Amino acid sequence: MSPRRRRTPKHRPSAEVAAMFLHSDGVAPLWDHDPVFDSPFLARAAWQGVRTLSWQHEFRDAHPPTGAVVYDGIGEELLRFHPIGYPSEWSPEAVRERYERDLASVEAFRLEHPREALPIRDELDDYTADLRALFAIAAELEFDAARARWPWGEYLMRRQPKVGA
Repeated sequence: MSPRRRRTPKHRPSAEVAAMFLHSDGVAPLWDHDPVFDSPFLARAAWQGVRTLSWQHEFRDAHPPTGAVVYDGIGEELLRFHPIGYPSEWSPEAVRERYERDLASVEAFRLEHPREALPIRDELDDYTADLRALFAIAAELEFDAARARWPWGEYLMRRQPKVGA
């Protein structure tokens, strides 16, 4: 059974559409019955209408919304490069490259899309602060993946949404 597709005008942002973009690009469903858009063009238009709602969504964690990654070019390589999942690849160069690319992607978005960046400036600042904190954890522990696992994970857990709180 294929996922249910629907059209949502970009001028009518909704919390449901904003939540969809937390973990989906709006075209490929995260779960089997998630609503999605008929095309990437419709999804991009919808993303533009819910960008702020999605960044400020109560269930967003430390990661930027998937809509921001796909449609705005915001990088999340450092957050995905967890020391538990990539212990043999974790090196000062690998961590630094991902950190610098992610920071550069946020700054590029701010420069290229100042109007769109303005309403989410606090969320973008929080995201860059999270990137800096994770890089500092890695540097402080001399980029040792085994030693960085717990502090890295604990830091990310503090950004997990509090369901029912």
